[in-house]
Amino acid sequence: MKVRGVDGHRPFEPGGPLVQPIIDSGASFHMTGCRDSLTNIAPCADHSVTMADERVVVGTEAGDLRVTDGSHGVLHDVVYIPTLAHTLASVSILSKNGYKCDFAGDHCTVYGPSIISGHVLEGVYVAPV
Repeated sequence: MKVRGVDGHRPFEPGGPLVQPIIDSGASFHMTGCRDSLTNIAPCADHSVTMADERVVVGTEAGDLRVTDGSHGVLHDVVYIPTLAHTLASVSILSKNGYKCDFAGDHCTVYGPSIISGHVLEGVYVAPV
């Protein structure tokens, strides 16, 4: 996977401690179970998530998540959900913020200030961090 800015910035090489976001058309907001991947963490209005086993978990903090080299591709208002196993990037929030998501075959491209290209991994679309 590579991430390149619209103006031709260098590709981002995946790595580091961040969690690859799943580009999720069913998520109502960006969320992560990895608090260490967030910066600028602050209290937020309660966000509840119903887990697959019907438990309801509430997030009360949110922060920013870097999805490229830091000059582009920061997801804002990513809610920390302590028991969440993955990081989810909400397609509806991306769209509200002026991004366009294009899904074709095994690839997904998110267009905006940067171009983020992802691929299918274990049945879901993932983006680089």
